[in-house]
Amino acid sequence: MKKVLLALLILVCFAATASARARQLRITNYTSCTTYVQIRGADLCSCAPMYLSGVIAVPPSSSIVYSTSAMIPGFPTAPKAIIGAIVMSYPGCTGGSATTGMVGEASCGFPNYFGYITMLPGCTPCTQLGANWVSSPAPICTGMAELIFR
Repeated sequence: MKKVLLALLILVCFAATASARARQLRITNYTSCTTYVQIRGADLCSCAPMYLSGVIAVPPSSSIVYSTSAMIPGFPTAPKAIIGAIVMSYPGCTGGSATTGMVGEASCGFPNYFGYITMLPGCTPCTQLGANWVSSPAPICTGMAELIFR
């Protein structure tokens, strides 16, 4: 009985730490339009969203790399987990084709893909694209996640 309880305890501890792996993030925009995103963060190895970046504009055909979570605008200086992102058509655009969605760590319950239309200033459509979250293959609570716009 003790072995069963110990095994259950180890399993619960592993499940609790198996989420929110990334401590670094690469955002790559392969489209011809600027994309807009806010990064969601949590305490290390947690899925509970605690931190939200300011709006980050990612220019067409470019990448932004955050080698630590402290580099993300609006995040604390202490290391945090990067669990996902809010993607938006354009800050301030509402109605019509303007949408906002979430992508992130599947282990935290977030989808890894969101399709939407990005907007130009003035809320006119630019292009239809998808935001794809790729979890870090590194050991738990380390490594770099990727957010890819295509």
